Amino acid sequence: MKVDASLIILFITIASAIAAYWSNVEGNKQLDRMEQYDSLNNKLNGEVMQLSTLNNMIANRIDTIVSENNSLTQQNIALTNKTNVLVEQVEKLTAASNALIKNVDIRTEKTTAENVVTGEINLEYERPLEDNEKLTIRAGGFKSTNFVGKYKEKDPPQHIIIDNKDIIPLKIVDGKIKFSVTVYDLSGNLLAEVKENVWRRNPNSTCKFNYDSRGFEIIDNRGFTALSVNLDSRTQVSIEGYFFDRKSGFFYIYGGNSFQNLPITSPIKEIFGTIERAHIRTLFEYSGKNWIGKRK
Repeated sequence: MKVDASLIILFITIASAIAAYWSNVEGNKQLDRMEQYDSLNNKLNGEVMQLSTLNNMIANRIDTIVSENNSLTQQNIALTNKTNVLVEQVEKLTAASNALIKNVDIRTEKTTAENVVTGEINLEYERPLEDNEKLTIRAGGFKSTNFVGKYKEKDPPQHIIIDNKDIIPLKIVDGKIKFSVTVYDLSGNLLAEVKENVWRRNPNSTCKFNYDSRGFEIIDNRGFTALSVNLDSRTQVSIEGYFFDRKSGFFYIYGGNSFQNLPITSPIKEIFGTIERAHIRTLFEYSGKNWIGKRK
């Protein structure tokens, strides 16, 4: 069969057209894809730039934070060192303040004690006195020794007897010595009253007194020892001074190993001389600062 050449040409033309069309379609698709790729690439590049910028900002911020942290660390170290120094200074100041407060308290306490008008004589014992122990009282060369139980009578109390004279009432309460006495000066003026170790000074008197855990003493306004009581040992007590006895009208002067008595009406010079010769002891200091409790 004979094929017409025009048909063949037509067929070829159509095929070429179709091929060109599809080629054009594919080309357009590739162009679209390339444009999309370019758009995505540009977008990615933009985001990469933003991320890079953010990264640089973050890196700079981290560097700043690290720098600030290092600075703060150095400041903290410096502050810690200063704090330690301040703590040491505060501790030193506290210790110094406590020492000053203690000294002030002691001075205040002793200054107050020198002006106080009443108190209690608290003779210290390592243990209470027992009934079967013997208690010895020494005064003016006389010695009185009795069982403790004898002094436990409360009414009337036992007296310290010197030269057959009842001088000072004494008793034992709760294993401790309690004595009572009224102390007058050489003119018969009241200096102090002691009742079962509780003393009360005449606030109008210029006498001085001193004491510690073993003794008690009163000095009259002429500087004579009116009363001196000392706990020599657990079971031995010594007493010195002078006793103005209104009832008998006599002075009883007991100092060291001597005991003397003079009429109250005796010349004052004779009384002074007798007291001076008796060498009545003085246990404590009465001059300078803070002399309460200071013994000679």
